[in-house]
Amino acid sequence: MACLPSLDSQVRDNYEEMPWIAFRYARRDLKLDLCEKFDVKTVPTLIFFNEKGEVVKREGRHFVTDHSQDIDAILAHLRQEKKE
Repeated sequence: MACLPSLDSQVRDNYEEMPWIAFRYARRDLKLDLCEKFDVKTVPTLIFFNEKGEVVKREGRHFVTDHSQDIDAILAHLRQEKKE
């Protein structure tokens, strides 16, 4: 997961709380590349990948929101998607 905050101070604050990769604002070129590669149109966007870097679930944000009370269902679904 990558976080693309608008300010470097946000990177520090977010990184302390969240276990994902963060890019410095000065590297916003990476944001453009990632948005283009993964067709990101809205923020926030959550895309799940397998260990090979292949997309497992494109609409992760909506899926997690819809199943937020059942983490086991989320994990089971992602494992099933990974096998296909």
